[in-house]
Amino acid sequence: MRKRWIRSVILSTSLLIAVWGMSACSSGTSSTASADTSALEKKIVELENENKALKAKLEAAEGSNDTNRGNQAVSEEEPVQAVVADKTPTLEANKAVTVDKYAEVTLLGSKFKKKVTPPNPDSFYTYYEVKENENIYLDTVIKVKSLLTIGKSADEFLSVDVLYDGQYEYGTFSTIEDRGGADFTYTNITRIEPLKSGVIHFLAEVPEDISKDDKPVMIKVKIEDQEYTFQVK
Repeated sequence: MRKRWIRSVILSTSLLIAVWGMSACSSGTSSTASADTSALEKKIVELENENKALKAKLEAAEGSNDTNRGNQAVSEEEPVQAVVADKTPTLEANKAVTVDKYAEVTLLGSKFKKKVTPPNPDSFYTYYEVKENENIYLDTVIKVKSLLTIGKSADEFLSVDVLYDGQYEYGTFSTIEDRGGADFTYTNITRIEPLKSGVIHFLAEVPEDISKDDKPVMIKVKIEDQEYTFQVK
């Protein structure tokens, strides 16, 4: 309605200017006619100024409407939902993590070693030594206490992988301490009975340079469906 009213005023003003122009042309050469013409010219200038002002208002009104439509379009867009990544829980050395009705897991340490031996070796014992000089073992030691109601194979409680520099991943194999740490035995033939514990070593054979540079090394421990991490260095 505002636009139509402004346009009507502009048209009416233009028509009035035309009528007054014709009146001025039909006037005589007398002094009265000259005075009237001068008055009409002055009035025409005033009307032209008013016409320009009305056009400016019309353009401003149209620009305001465009801005409002733009703002409305923005407001009608669906809000962008922020995606918050779930933070993977971490393990702390010598601090137990309990998974209800499953196991109590304690990370005892993770060290680079050329040769892995049981903590209390007997006169005869099993050990693991890298065959290639440029490699080394990362030995991750985890104590597992079963909270199950039946025995479970030691190699089925959890899994461990090693991540180097945030992109290179290494698998592990496991062995379990036997006879109070006097020897090692196989995890796949050893059961951890209800409310009893076993100390498992997860060994990853990696390039020795990994143990010496300043790039990060992290282990990933998966217990049932939950993954935990531990920063070695």
